[in-house]
Amino acid sequence: MVERYSKGLRFLLARKIGDDERARDLLQETFCIAIEKLRTTQLDNPERLAGYLRGIAVRVAMNAVRKRNREPYPIDSEAVAAIPNHEPQQFQSISQDETRKAVQELLDTMPVKRDRELLIRLYVYDQDKSEICQALGLDSLHFNRVLHRAKARFRKIVEKSVAVTGRHDGHGE
Repeated sequence: MVERYSKGLRFLLARKIGDDERARDLLQETFCIAIEKLRTTQLDNPERLAGYLRGIAVRVAMNAVRKRNREPYPIDSEAVAAIPNHEPQQFQSISQDETRKAVQELLDTMPVKRDRELLIRLYVYDQDKSEICQALGLDSLHFNRVLHRAKARFRKIVEKSVAVTGRHDGHGE
């Protein structure tokens, strides 16, 4: 079955999702689902096996596309760090110590402890994503979601601080 239908199903999956490597994974998933179903339920008409497999492959592809559309775009920290920054530094007039202290004060105001811990581990202590996931009990996908929400919450705190104080360091004039 696998030999006979793999080529056509892989082509179908690659066309549906636009990624040949991902299509190979989905092909395996398609056959796993088909084999599991065929072990529990007999196919009424064995001549329709190709259509049966095609239907499973289409559903697998649709689910993969839906899942990909729901996921936040993964952030490649190394690629972001490699981008040269040619813009003037935002805090040129403030020493690094003052900046660090101001950021720490803003982080301390974060109401969600996990957000605070994740941001500190990632940006202050420069810990590896896998280390942070293990320490916080997160999987890779959940890490991306939590990081996105934590950064959004921190951004709101910074914006609120700037609006209240008129300064970026969290201190009054």
